[in-house]
Amino acid sequence: MNDVALLIIRQLTWATLDVVKTLEDALNFSLTSYATIGYGDVVLSHQWRILGAIEGVNGILMLGWSIAFLVGVVGRFRHMQHR
Repeated sequence: MNDVALLIIRQLTWATLDVVKTLEDALNFSLTSYATIGYGDVVLSHQWRILGAIEGVNGILMLGWSIAFLVGVVGRFRHMQHR
């Protein structure tokens, strides 16, 4: 849920700052950057490229954190079942 909220905030930020042309482009850029796919169909201007790279790095960290959290929760449930 936290990841979805961050994606929405980023999408609105890109669109509000007029970094991309439409909300659809903002969502497309945020999803591909966050998932580190980076298709390149939406390219930021030179002054915003570092923020796009930071979004990609943040995506790696947040996806890793989310997976670690889910593995921890599942591990606790399994441990509780075996008691």
